[in-house]
Amino acid sequence: IGGKEMKKGKIIILTIMIMIACFGAVFLIRFILDETGPIISLKQDNFTIEYGTNISSSISEYVNINESKAKKQGNPLFDSTLETDVEMEKGKNYPAVGTYQCKITYKSDSETIELPFTVSVEDTIKPEIVQYKDLNVYVGQTIDWNEYFGVKDLSKCQLEIDDSDVDMTKAGTYQLEVTASDESGNKVTKDIEVSVQNPEIVFGFQNDTLTLRLNQTTTLKPHIIGSDSDKTDDIKYAIDDEEIASINESGRIKPKKKGETTIRASLFGAEASFKLKVV
Repeated sequence: IGGKEMKKGKIIILTIMIMIACFGAVFLIRFILDETGPIISLKQDNFTIEYGTNISSSISEYVNINESKAKKQGNPLFDSTLETDVEMEKGKNYPAVGTYQCKITYKSDSETIELPFTVSVEDTIKPEIVQYKDLNVYVGQTIDWNEYFGVKDLSKCQLEIDDSDVDMTKAGTYQLEVTASDESGNKVTKDIEVSVQNPEIVFGFQNDTLTLRLNQTTTLKPHIIGSDSDKTDDIKYAIDDEEIASINESGRIKPKKKGETTIRASLFGAEASFKLKVV
């Protein structure tokens, strides 16, 4: 047992020595690099920023500082300069999409050193579809969907609206496919629910009754809720008792004899009626 414990102890000691040697080697390598390496070095050769933001003018964002040398020689950023060939987007305060050449210049041991790098401005954010109006529409309406939607984005966009599944001749719930794409190739598509409702015909008579004298004529002027104003010409009229009065396609009522009857109107699935009294 004593031999095994001695062997185990030697292994532990050997392991500790190897670990010390490794840490020492790492420290030595780092020390050599700190002493012989440049006082300033680039973090990377190419930097990427999102379109709509500005290229930073802070040199510290692009470089690593050799702290060991900086303690001896002073902060090198005090004598450093940054040059860029940035092209601003027309009418904007941020650069256009593209890759720009940049250069940091500094002095080390009386030697002027240049560090060239690039900054790429990329547009990776998808456009945002904005809805302007409520999507409760009515049978028979003439709809320009571009009045209902817009696009929010920093670059030029195209809006496409597919309403092939929307039936404006029949009440129901349908799906619009709205797609927005920008000039950088970012694209978003949304399925948006549309409610197509029947319009409502309103005559506005008190107690839903119209009273006319036997020698009196009148032309109906109903109000259509949820339809184009000129659609009143499309209203279909009917009268239950044609012996009491007549009504033509324009809604002109001509009494024939005293009595009561009902006049009915229909438009794109909507129906309304009122009582006619001839006195």
